[in-house]
Amino acid sequence: MMNDLESAAYHFKEVIRLDPIRAGAYVNLGAVYNRMEQYDEAIHVCAEAFRSTPNAPKDITTSVWSTRKMGQTNLALQSYLEATRINPRMVDAQYNLANL
Repeated sequence: MMNDLESAAYHFKEVIRLDPIRAGAYVNLGAVYNRMEQYDEAIHVCAEAFRSTPNAPKDITTSVWSTRKMGQTNLALQSYLEATRINPRMVDAQYNLANL
């Protein structure tokens, strides 16, 4: 909210280090990277969330949907493809790929 994106990224990374299954930290770190226009990092965070957190798929696909709404369709496409690569049965990601 204060636009101190570097500090926000640091603190979200600390949350992930301390509690690696907290999906919201991945979602928020990905959003920070999006705002910093570090899209490769945002994709990496989404992929790591799919691998590391049991409740990430719904949270991350929601986050990627928001990214798509901001006009970053290439980032959304790459994120959905990564989600389906990790879990081909992820219905939300398959559905969103079809819509994209």
